[in-house]
This record gives sequence, C-alpha cells and structure tokens, in this order.
Amino acid sequence: HYPLRRQRQMCIRDSALAVGTSSFSYLDILGILITFGAIALETIADEQLRVFSKRRTASDSVFSSGLWSTSRHPNYFGEVSFWWGLYFFALAADLSYWWTLVGPLAITLLFLFISIPLIEKRQLAKKGINYEKYQKSVSKFIPWFPKKPKEEQEFITSARGGTSNKD
Repeated sequence: HYPLRRQRQMCIRDSALAVGTSSFSYLDILGILITFGAIALETIADEQLRVFSKRRTASDSVFSSGLWSTSRHPNYFGEVSFWWGLYFFALAADLSYWWTLVGPLAITLLFLFISIPLIEKRQLAKKGINYEKYQKSVSKFIPWFPKKPKEEQEFITSARGGTSNKD
C-alpha cells in the first residue's frame, strides 16, 4: 500500500504545481511570509499556553504574558492567518482562483462568531473577574498593544492637566 499512497501523493503534488499559470511573484512571497509567520505564531502561542497550564497554581488564573498579552487568542489568529496565506498561494498560481477567498473567509467567520464567543463565555464562567479584566485590556483576536486599565487612563489624563471622571 505504501508505494500506491506515495504515488498518489506525488500526483497530487505535481498537479498542484502544474496548475498555476503564473511565474513566481510578489503573491508567492506574500503567501510564504503570511503562512510561515502564521505557523510560527500559532506554535509559539500554543507552547506558551502549554507551559502556563503546567505551572498554573490557581484555577481562576489568566495567562496574560508573551503573545497572550497582545491577543486573547493568538493561536487562533495564527490558524486563520495560515488560511489567508494559502489564499495568496492560490492567487499566485492564477488570479482566476479569486473564488478560493471562500475558504479563509469562512474560517475567519467561524472563529470570530462561533469558536471565540463560546470560549470567551466558558472562560468568563470559569475565571470570573480575572478574565473580565483581561478582556478589557487585551485585544480579542488581532495581536495589538495592551490597553491601559480605565483607572490608569484617568490618572494619566488628570496628571497631564486634563479632566478626570473621578471628580
């Protein structure tokens, strides 16, 4: 069975390579950068979470270090980004494959409107106020700079001579 399976894999690989009508382009480079960046992001996020889970002492503790300080779901962002990278490979092969947009768009919507809301609801139930604070300071999906807590923002505004809501 092994030679037959290997032969099928080679046929699939060769037909995928032969389908493209374009030579190597900026879309290939974009696909490579996004895909490999996404793999790295997802791998690092999963490893950071694994280490945290092993060392966690309290069940209501929230992991907010490393990539998890920039996104509440960096591993999911990596997964979604991977599919967008594949989309750019499809475009690089032939621009008439624009319709393959359906794949990364569907996976993005699935994560944003089904998976993440379900996980967020479960995390709030398990971790309570700790997770609520985390939600207020860290981007839900796209890695971004952490937000300052509202109290700290008010203090900074007040210290600069602005008005504060604490009056």
